[in-house]
Amino acid sequence: FNDAIRRTSKQNNGVYRERDNVVQMTELVHAQKNLALAENKVQSASDARMRLEPGSTRARVTTANARLNVACEARDRYAEIVERLEKGACGI
Repeated sequence: FNDAIRRTSKQNNGVYRERDNVVQMTELVHAQKNLALAENKVQSASDARMRLEPGSTRARVTTANARLNVACEARDRYAEIVERLEKGACGI
C-alpha cells in the first residue's frame, strides 16, 4: 500500500494525494467483494445447470443456460473492474 502511495505521489508531481488513494483502495476492496459474490453466483448457476436431469424441458434448459450466462457476464465485468483498479492502485 505504501509503495502505491509513493508511486501515486510521483505521478502527481510530488503532490501527496492520500484521499484519492484511499478512495481508490476502497473501490478496489468493494469491487473484489462484488467479484467474489459474482463467482459464487456463477458456481450456483453452474451447479443448477448440472443438476438438470436428462430429458428436462427445453424451457428449463434455456432458463438455466441464460442464468449461467448472465452470471458469467457479471463476473467478467467485475474481474475487469478489479484488474483496472489494481493497475491504478499500483501506479502502472
